[in-house]
Amino acid sequence: MLEIDVGRMRPFPCFRDFDDEERLAAAKHLESVRLAAGQKLFRQGEPGDATFLLVAGQVDIVFAVAGQVDHTYLLQPGAIFGEVAPLLGSTRSGSAVARGDVELWRLPYASLRGALAGGEAWAGKMLLANAQTLARRLVALDREMTQALTELRRQSASAPRAAELEAMRKRLMTEWAF
Repeated sequence: MLEIDVGRMRPFPCFRDFDDEERLAAAKHLESVRLAAGQKLFRQGEPGDATFLLVAGQVDIVFAVAGQVDHTYLLQPGAIFGEVAPLLGSTRSGSAVARGDVELWRLPYASLRGALAGGEAWAGKMLLANAQTLARRLVALDREMTQALTELRRQSASAPRAAELEAMRKRLMTEWAF
């Protein structure tokens, strides 16, 4: 296992509130991962046991429905991803594929959970950073859905679809505890 250079942690938003001691403590739990272009980090439907931090390169997150690619998101350096499955104890909702040569840090969920149980400050800050990442995604999704609903309402022929999206938006916003 390669040692993590704590100086390279500073640009990550999730480490901004960490002091040097906390960065050093967190780095002891990170594992360096390198991927070549086209290599899959994980596949949709696999169990998730770690969160990843994108150090260098680009990663496509690919979502498939009925075996067909439905949509793809491109992640840039500084991104945290793969955190949902470990937090929920569920399977991966998408696949992660290296767009070119990629360097990542892997944070095993068991390490995070152990550090939380031990009262390590870095672990609480990392969990908060994950929660903030998820909250930003939820806010962005709500904005996108609101814009789509506004556009659909302008087109009177799409009223049933607008009602369907509005119901989905309300369900999304009420099933989350604020």
